[in-house]
Amino acid sequence: MQTHIPKLEREGVVTFNHGVVTLLKIPEDVTLYMEVVLRTPKDLETTFELLDKPILHYIEGEEEVYAIIEGGISYEYRKPLPEEKKKAN
Repeated sequence: MQTHIPKLEREGVVTFNHGVVTLLKIPEDVTLYMEVVLRTPKDLETTFELLDKPILHYIEGEEEVYAIIEGGISYEYRKPLPEEKKKAN
């Protein structure tokens, strides 16, 4: 998996220490947007119950995405498309 953390560290935007990324500043030319990756369908269910927002469902590339948007944060659960849906796209 490729990340941009080393570049962002050099630019003073984040620090990375023992697996924790800390946001230090937001560059002026950037709109803040955060994505939280949910690991399981249960995580999606719990997030839905806590936020009481609709779940968006769409296909992106070869993944099904289930997302809940709240205040600039997208909580997303992703799973690979079944083979029959891949062929239909």
